[in-house]
Amino acid sequence: MAPGKVFRQVKSPLFEGFFIAWNEAGTGLHPCGLFRRYDIILQTARYLSEWVLNPLLFCSLAVKKATIIEDVEQTLAKELPDVDVVDVEVGGGGGNQVLRVFIDHPDGVDHELCTLVTGLLGRYQEDHTVEVSSPGLEKRLRKPGHFRNAVGQKINVKTFGPVEGRRNFTGFLFSADGEKLELELDDGSHLLLPLEEVAMARTVFEFDQQQKPRKQRRKKSD
Repeated sequence: MAPGKVFRQVKSPLFEGFFIAWNEAGTGLHPCGLFRRYDIILQTARYLSEWVLNPLLFCSLAVKKATIIEDVEQTLAKELPDVDVVDVEVGGGGGNQVLRVFIDHPDGVDHELCTLVTGLLGRYQEDHTVEVSSPGLEKRLRKPGHFRNAVGQKINVKTFGPVEGRRNFTGFLFSADGEKLELELDDGSHLLLPLEEVAMARTVFEFDQQQKPRKQRRKKSD
């Protein structure tokens, strides 16, 4: 650095790390300070744009995903009422998006049914790779009907917030209705969880799993 030149770092709440080169003799800004200031202005503008645009982009994608899931469920409910939409996933980005649809059926899921469902979702194939399959051995539980059908099975539940100091529970589903579910934990205790507190739930497959006796349930009225 040339004699008589010093750099002072000026911090502000918005442009922290903003460097200005001052001439100690009072002749004004040092040339390299001007370039440095210009560079930091550009960087700050980029970061500010990310802070503003990223939440907006996230919200936009979330709304788009919810719209796709709702449309898939409505389409299949209308065309194939016996098909249960277990889960819908929208992943990828840009021109490589994937739409995964997991379905179930009282008579099982075969290749023919998957092909039929894929055809009904043909309008998404321009922008997505559409994949249709059965949910596998561990089935995600999203709807009240899913929980009712899983009574007696071992499931894993994750909650939005802590319940009795925990957010992760595994046990046999003792009972379930449209508002809450009752788990029998490994220590024999029972836990009631409101459905609105359930962030994620799925069945747990074990080779030697024995179903617990189901709590007597009333038949659903039509």
